[in-house]
Amino acid sequence: MHASYGIRSNPVGKPSNSNHDVGLAVDMTVSNYVGKTIHLNGSKYKISGFNDLVVAGKEVSVIWYGSKDKPHWSQNGR
Repeated sequence: MHASYGIRSNPVGKPSNSNHDVGLAVDMTVSNYVGKTIHLNGSKYKISGFNDLVVAGKEVSVIWYGSKDKPHWSQNGR
């Protein structure tokens, strides 16, 4: 799986023990967001940097795991 998807050293959740298994997590790298405005739940968020994405994500219960697993976003941050 690491080789096929180019995951490299990114950790992968164990089967039946991951938010991915039940559709509550996604691993994705977000780019080209600086200077954009996004609309969430009737509010506008001006995105000036990655931390703005993290704050906006929390508003819709999408939590960034953190620097240990940079592309991981989920409903509880794990």
